[in-house]
Parts: sequence; structure tokens; C-alpha cells
Amino acid sequence: MTVNTDEISFRSLYLIIRRGLPFIVIVALVAGTVGYFSVTRKPELFRASSTVMIAPPSVEFVGEGVLRFQPIVYATLNQYKALALSKKVMAETLEVYPETNLTVSDLKAASSIIRSGYQVTNGVEKGFPLVVVHRLVHADPGTAADLTNTWVEVTLTAVRESLLAPLAPSNSSIALRLQNISEELKTIETEWKKFRSIDNFKLLESNLVNTNQKIVKGTNRLEELDSLTRVAEREQMVLESQLLEISGFDDPMPDIHEGLLDTQSEKLELERKLRASKLKLELSIAEKSVLQEQLQGLVDTTSGLLTKLSELAQKREEISRRLSDSRTSYRDLSATSTTIQTVRSLTLASASTLSLAKPPINPLRENNPWHAAALAAVIASMVATLPFFLRETFRPPISIKDSPAK
Repeated sequence: MTVNTDEISFRSLYLIIRRGLPFIVIVALVAGTVGYFSVTRKPELFRASSTVMIAPPSVEFVGEGVLRFQPIVYATLNQYKALALSKKVMAETLEVYPETNLTVSDLKAASSIIRSGYQVTNGVEKGFPLVVVHRLVHADPGTAADLTNTWVEVTLTAVRESLLAPLAPSNSSIALRLQNISEELKTIETEWKKFRSIDNFKLLESNLVNTNQKIVKGTNRLEELDSLTRVAEREQMVLESQLLEISGFDDPMPDIHEGLLDTQSEKLELERKLRASKLKLELSIAEKSVLQEQLQGLVDTTSGLLTKLSELAQKREEISRRLSDSRTSYRDLSATSTTIQTVRSLTLASASTLSLAKPPINPLRENNPWHAAALAAVIASMVATLPFFLRETFRPPISIKDSPAK
């Protein structure tokens, strides 16, 4: 008769473990020793921490110097993590701080981002502002602190660039337009100075006034000569009429010879007066002709002065208008540029460092060597019992006939 059962009693278990106890103990001791020394022989690691705050401004540049207030912009922890732990940021950190022989993968493995503790109240995470802690582990405490601060600075630079990205097109456009209008304004101001140096508007006005006064005086003298000419012509007509009457008188009677002598004397006097009147009339006509020519010259001069004054006034108005328009455009663009710079300043200030990393004093003690030794011993002892259980499992069953008699 053969006895075969799948059940194992506690006594059988005890006997199995007892038979392998020396081997199990030896394996546990060796594993525990290896676990202890594997932990204690690891190089000490130091962890440096730096705290930063991200608070995007609640203003938005709309355009042409207009700012618009908007609701609070929340920066999420996942977004910040993705940026801070990105390959680009890690590579730039190592470029800025080349004193370490870490690779991008090593730096990423040694780095971590957590939310600051005081941002969690009653289990609820506050979203604004975002306060996070950069943590980095390294064997050298000074390198850990310096590398952490470098990583933080590179990350904040990337954050600021991402926040300033919407402003970049407007800023470039305004800067280019402001440069162009500034050059245009300088050109117009130079043109205005040159114009002012040749602007003799007041002198021309004074000459025009003097010329008009001469024209008035000449016109008055011309009217006076016209009056004198008419008087002289009438006087000449009268004298000629009187002289004609005297000249037509005959002397048929000798007894009145004495009266004729008086008439002859009067005729001579009339002829003298007539000659004087004709001379006066000719002089007046000659003066009148000269004066008319002078007046025509003065009129031409006045016309030229008026043309020059009109051209100067038109040019002054044109340059003044262009100068005013350029100054207005420059002032508006300057205001817009100031607005953009204000938003830039607010944006740059929105990503700031609250505390820099300092070289840590105490190393990390994440694994206690005694705990590691105990855990290794327990696992090793459990593994060491397997051969004995397997041997009992595959041992052929014991027959009753083969069993010794009691």
C-alpha cells in the first residue's frame, strides 16, 4: 500500500526548515551583510532646493498703446514641469554650467519638481501664483547648489520667453516703425532748421509795406499831376483864346494908334504866359510819365513780393504740418512702446526666484543600511528554503511495506 497526500503538516514544514536551517541561516547572513555594505558603500548624495514663483500678469497688450485687464492666468504644475524637465532646458543648463560631467539624461534623472508646501491648504492646491521647488541630487554639495541655481535660471528664462512670445510680433513691429519715424522726424527737423535759416518772411513783409507806401505816395502825386495838368491845359486854352482875340484885331484908323500900343504890350505878356504855361504842362506830363513807370515797377515789385510771401507761407505750412504729423506719430508710437515695455516688465517680474539653493550640509539617508540588511536577509532566507521544499515535493512517496515496523 502506498501513501500519497497533497497536504503537508506543520510538523513536516518544521522538519523541512530544520534540515535546511544551517544553509538558510548562512545565506541570510551573507545576503544581509551584502545588503548592509551595498548601502553603506554607496557615495553620499546631497540634495539642493530652490523655490520659484510664477504669476503671469493680468494685463494683455491689445494694440496701439491699449492695455486690457484679463482674468488671472493660471500656470499649471504639469506645464511648468514639462518645460523645466525638457531636453532643451537640460542641455542649456549643462552648457551654462559645464563644470560637471553629467549628461542630459543623468541631469534629468537627478532633478525633480514639486509644488511648494504652503500652496497646499486642507488638501486643496492653490493655483495662483504657482510656487514650485526645484530639487537636484548630486554627490558634491557645492555642485548641487550651483547646478540647481543654474537650472532654475535657465528654466525661468524659458518661462519668460514663452510668456513674452505673444508680445514679440508687436514689439518688433513697433520698434521698426519707431525707428523709421524717428529717422523721418530728424530729417524733417533738419529741413525745418534749413528753412528757418532762409526764411525772410518778415523782411519781405517790411519791404512790401514800404513798397505799398511808395505806391500810395506815387499814386497821390500822380493824381496831383493829373489835376495840375488839367489846370495847365485850361489855362493854356484861355491864354490861347485871349491871344487869338488880340491877334485878330486890325489897325485901320491911325488916330487910335496909342491904344494899339497897349494891346501889343498885352499880347506880348499873353505870349509869355502861354509859353510858361506850355512849359509847365510839358514838365507835368513828363513827370507824370516817369511816375507812371515808377509805379508800374513798384506794382511789379509788390507782385513779386506777394508771390514770394505766398511760396514761403505755403512751404512753412507744409513743413509745419509734416513736422506736426511726425511728432504726433512719434509720440503715439513712443506711448505704445512704453506700454509694451510695461507689459514686458510685468511679465519678466512674473517669473522670479523666491530662494536660491545653498550647499546642503547633511547627505541624503533614503535607505537605512540596517533596514536594507534585514530586508536582504529575509528575502534570502525565503529563497534559500525553496530547494528544500522542491526536494520534498519531488521525493517519491513512501510505501507502507517499505516503512520500518514499529
